[in-house]
Amino acid sequence: MGRTLRFEGLALKDSRRADRRRTRSLLSHLGIEHPRVERFDAHTEDGRADTILDALAAGESIALVSDAGTPLVSDPGAGLVALCRARGQKVVPVPGASAVLTALMGCGLLQSGRFHFFGFVPRSGVARARRFAGEKDRGPMETLLISPAQ
Repeated sequence: MGRTLRFEGLALKDSRRADRRRTRSLLSHLGIEHPRVERFDAHTEDGRADTILDALAAGESIALVSDAGTPLVSDPGAGLVALCRARGQKVVPVPGASAVLTALMGCGLLQSGRFHFFGFVPRSGVARARRFAGEKDRGPMETLLISPAQ
C-alpha cells in the first residue's frame, strides 16, 4: 500500500474534516510529506469529475482514499472509477478493511459464497421499505449498514 500511495499527486477524501486530518497523518507516515488532501463526497462528485479526469489525462496521480474502510463500499467514487476506466485511465485498487466482509467471514453463514449488500439504507420506515421492495433474488445472505447515530 505504501508504494502505491507514495506519490506527489492529489488525495481525494470524503468531506469530514477529522477524516482528512487522519488521511494526511497516514500519508505522512508513509513518507508523503505535505500531502494535498481535498474534499470528495456525494455533494462534490459530479461537479469535480471532469476536473479530476483532466488532471489524470495531464499525467497527475490521484488517489481516492478512505481511512474508515474500503473505498467505494458505501462511499462516493464508483462513478469516478467507471469514468476513469471508460477513458482508459489506469485504476489501481488497494484493499482495505471491510466491515461487511469481516462480518460475513466471522458469522460462518457464507457457505454458499453469495450475499446481497444493500449499503446504507434509508432511515425512515417508508423509504426503507421502498428500498427493499424492488429487490428480487437477493441470495441467502443479506447485509446492510446502519449509521451508529441511528
